[in-house]
Amino acid sequence: MLPFFSLHSDELFYSACARYHIWSRNTSQQQTFKDLFGGERGAASIDFPNGLNFFCKQLPGDAHTPEQIIEKHTLYPFFRPFLPKTRADKVIQMMINGSEGKKGVIHYVLGVVASTVKNPEFLRFCPRCINEDHERVGEAYWHRHHQLPGIFACIFHKCRLVDSAIRFSSDRSIQAFEDITRVLEKSDYSHENHDISDSEWEMTKSIYWILENGVPNFPEEVLERKYYSELALKGFLTAGGNVRQHIVNHLHAHYGSELLERIGCSVIQTDHNWLAKMLRGSPAHPLRHILLMNCLNVTPEKFFYNEDIYHPFGKGPWACLNPAANHYKEKVIVDCEITACFKTRKPVGTFKCTCGFTFARLGPDQDEADVYRIGRIKEFGSVWLEKLTKMKREKTSNAKIATILNVDRRTVKKQFDKLNGISEDPFHDEIASESILKKYRAHWLSTMRANPSKSKNEIRKIASREFIWLYRNDRQWLDQNSPKLLCRDKYGGDNRVDWIKRDKELAEEISCAAKELLMSIQKPIRVTQYTLGKLIGKTGLVQNNLEKLPRTKYMISLYTETVEDFQIRRVKYVAEQLRLNGEKMNRSSIIRIAGLGLSFSEEVSNEIFNQLNQ
Repeated sequence: MLPFFSLHSDELFYSACARYHIWSRNTSQQQTFKDLFGGERGAASIDFPNGLNFFCKQLPGDAHTPEQIIEKHTLYPFFRPFLPKTRADKVIQMMINGSEGKKGVIHYVLGVVASTVKNPEFLRFCPRCINEDHERVGEAYWHRHHQLPGIFACIFHKCRLVDSAIRFSSDRSIQAFEDITRVLEKSDYSHENHDISDSEWEMTKSIYWILENGVPNFPEEVLERKYYSELALKGFLTAGGNVRQHIVNHLHAHYGSELLERIGCSVIQTDHNWLAKMLRGSPAHPLRHILLMNCLNVTPEKFFYNEDIYHPFGKGPWACLNPAANHYKEKVIVDCEITACFKTRKPVGTFKCTCGFTFARLGPDQDEADVYRIGRIKEFGSVWLEKLTKMKREKTSNAKIATILNVDRRTVKKQFDKLNGISEDPFHDEIASESILKKYRAHWLSTMRANPSKSKNEIRKIASREFIWLYRNDRQWLDQNSPKLLCRDKYGGDNRVDWIKRDKELAEEISCAAKELLMSIQKPIRVTQYTLGKLIGKTGLVQNNLEKLPRTKYMISLYTETVEDFQIRRVKYVAEQLRLNGEKMNRSSIIRIAGLGLSFSEEVSNEIFNQLNQ
C-alpha cells in the first residue's frame, strides 16, 4: 500500500512518481520502482508508463484508475485519434497490464521509434508555471503538455518552454525518476521568453486541444475522407481525386523550411514523402497530422467533428432541368457522377434524373444561378421525347418547340428525325443496301489483288472508306478476306539459340552479379531474381526463360535472399556505418536506420544483439 501519492492538474505521471521517490526517502531507484510497479528492475517512462493496474491497487480506496491516469497524466491521448483501433487497444492493455518486461515495446507499437519526428531533447518547463504551481499547490511539477513534440510554449502563459538538464528519451537505458525541484536548484528560470511565431503557437493550441478533449480513435479511411474533403475545399484536389503537387509548396510557405527541419518534418517534392504517404493512408506521427490540418486552416475540433463533405456541385439532391417534366427545376436528382474535364481538369458533373433526362456541366458551382445551368444534354429521355412528339402532332412550329423545350431549332429537327428513323449518318443509310455491301467487298478484294505484298494495315490506308464500312458492318467477312499475319522468326533467318551455351554464360554472370551485390560497401540492395537480371542487363531473359536455363536457375536460387536474410544484412551494414562514423549505437537506432518496422524475426533480433555486443 502506498501511504501517499498525489497527482496535480496537467501533471505528468512520471512527475508524480519522481515526487514519490523523494517523499519515500528510498535510497535507490530500484526500490521506488518496486514500490510503484512491483518489479525489481525497470526503466522510468516519461511518456507511456506501463503496469498501471498494479500501481492503482497499491493506492487507498479508488483514488485513481489506470484509465484515468492514461487519459489525464500521459501523452497517449495525443496519439489515440490517429491509431487503428486494434493498435490503440493493444497500447492501452500494455499500459494497464504491463508489457511483459519488453523494454520500449509500446513505442514500437505506436511507431515512435521508427519515426523521424523529433521528441524534445530534454524535459521542459515554463518559468511562470513554476511560480504559480508553488502558490497554488505548494510545489512545482512536470507539466504534461510541456513534453509533447510540436509544443513550443506553455498554453497557459504563451511563454517559450525552457529545457531542463534531464534528457527526454523514449528508450531510456537508465532507470531514473527525476523530480523537477532537483532540476530547478541548478537552473535559472527567472527569464521569460514570449517570442513565439504564429505557426508555433498555432501548433501548440491544436496539440493541446487534442490532448485535453478525449478525441477517440478514427479509422484510417475516415481520416483520409476528411483530409480529401478539406483539400478539395482549399483547391488542392483535382476533379479526378488526386492531390495537387503544390500542397508541398504551400506547406513550406506556411511553416518555413527551418521549422519543418527542426521538428523532423521536412518534405520534398516526391511521391514518397511523408505527406504523400499519409494521404494514401499510411500511418503517420500525430504531429504531421497537425501540420496538415493547420496548413489547411482547419482546427482539430472542426476536422474531427464537422461532417461537412466538399462537393463541387453542392449537396444533393440536385435540380432536374427537363422543361418537359412536371418536376422541372425541382431538386429530385440523387445521381451525380463527377469526372475531370480532359482539357482543364476541372470537375464535370453528370446529373441523371429518373425521367431519363441526363445533362452535364463544368464546375465547380460558384453561386445559386449555376445550379440551373446546363453545359451539355447527354440524354433527353422518354418524357422529353414524348413532349416533342406531342407538339409536332399538334403542328407546333420548330421555333416555338425550341423555346418551350429550351433547345435550338436544329436540335428539335435532329431529335424528331431520329425518332422517325431518319439519320444524318451516311454509313447508317448504307447498311441496308445490298449493292453497297457488294461494292465495298469487291473494291477491297481488288485492292488486295493489286497489292499482293502489302499487309492488312497497308491496304487499309489505301482503301480506308471500304475498310471502315466493312469493319463496322461485315467484320467477319473482312477478317476472312484480309492478308494473313506473317509469322517471323524472332531472331531472323535460321539462327537457333544454343541454350546450353547461353545457360553456362548466364550462370557465370549471375554468380558475379550476386557476389558484387553481397560484397558491396554501399547501401544494401536485396538479391532477387529481378535485381540480378537487371544488374547484368538481361531482365527479360532471366524472367521468362528460366526453364531453359537450369544452371542459371540454380545459381539464382543459391544467392536469392529472403526478407529475413536481407534484414540481417541491413543490420550489419547499419552497425558498421555507425561504428565508422563514431555515432552512438543502440537497439532503437539500428532498427530505425535499417528500416525494420514494428516486427521482425528472432534471428534478426539476435543479430542486433550481436552487433551491440561487438
